[in-house]
Amino acid sequence: MDVVSGWCRQAKMRLSAQKTTMLLIKGTLDIRRPPRIKVEGTTLRMTEEARILGVVVDQRLGFASHVRYVSQKATQLFQILRRVARAQYAIEMDVAKTIYRGAYEGIISYACPVWEPESRKAHNKRRLLSSQRSALLAITRAYNTTSTDALQVAAGIPPVTLRLKEKAKLFECRQRRRDASAVEPNAKTEKEEKRELRAETLQEWQELWEQSTKGRATYDYWPNVESRMKQRCQIDAYTIQAVTGHGDFAAKLKSFALVDDDRCPCGEIDDADHTVYVCPLYREERQELSRCGYSKAEIPACSKKWKVFRDAVRGILKKKKENGRQEETEDMRR
Repeated sequence: MDVVSGWCRQAKMRLSAQKTTMLLIKGTLDIRRPPRIKVEGTTLRMTEEARILGVVVDQRLGFASHVRYVSQKATQLFQILRRVARAQYAIEMDVAKTIYRGAYEGIISYACPVWEPESRKAHNKRRLLSSQRSALLAITRAYNTTSTDALQVAAGIPPVTLRLKEKAKLFECRQRRRDASAVEPNAKTEKEEKRELRAETLQEWQELWEQSTKGRATYDYWPNVESRMKQRCQIDAYTIQAVTGHGDFAAKLKSFALVDDDRCPCGEIDDADHTVYVCPLYREERQELSRCGYSKAEIPACSKKWKVFRDAVRGILKKKKENGRQEETEDMRR
């Protein structure tokens, strides 16, 4: 440390002992009895992790601490967005997704070529997906009970772990192109490599989506994730209930022990499909949707069909909410 301090003085810099910490990396030294190292008379304090160029490294030269750090930082950012994007105070989905790509992905993927392999471990994967879930809830304004699988597809945003893998592979491709000794005669352009890597991401996401047992109501609308990525379906607080099945539906609320009765006032089981497509109480609100006769998978494929669906769902759920308030008022009067 005397050598380092001397070099700093020659370079007209000063080494701050208060900001300098000591990290034991592997070896045989005992963390409970660390060596005493001083900088200009001040003993350095021992830490269990250190941040180097924005990347948090632990004593085993692992990056689990970094995964925790970026997950928390990105989650905090989107908690702010979520407070703004409460159900009745709308932020357009395109705007929220722009914030996601620019802010959330920027934080979560910083230096990912270095630590991306760490994200494949089960506990780190869960942490990253939990962080992404907070962002997706803010973007879609879905109910908290909605599965992460359904949120990803409804928002048209791939799992964060797959995006990290894609970005890390793209970095490797760029490094190979810069290495003159590794240049191949028929090397692919960066654009071609990006396209292939994105195709790999979508293929892996599609397999996960097909194998998942969650979000099957959403699967009926978007069985293909690549098609979902190409569609510009604006989702609001009403349509997200219809496409996920999680919302103001007695059957779903009863499954979480939030209500005692799972039936609609008309007498049938009250789930999303019944409310949107069948219930006679909302025949007028779904008139145009019924006339068109679209299947669920057809609805998001066309902007006109989606508008018809969105308008119908908004009208139905608004009326349902109003009817619920009237019932509560009548119960109070009794």
